[in-house]
Amino acid sequence: PDQIADQIAARDRADRERQVAPLQPAADACLLDTSRLSIEQVVNRLLELLDDKRKSSRHGVQKTEN
Repeated sequence: PDQIADQIAARDRADRERQVAPLQPAADACLLDTSRLSIEQVVNRLLELLDDKRKSSRHGVQKTEN
């Protein structure tokens, strides 16, 4: 198991540090570390993030009438 984790870490590091098109999250990405969360906790947290995003986007959007 440690060998697999080491291989994944090395792959991720190589992806982030490559010269051409390094892997990086989008500027507006929401990052969620699920390492120590149950599936239920992950789903609940994602729903919270989605709800927060919806609420914040409503404040910045104005409806126009024709």
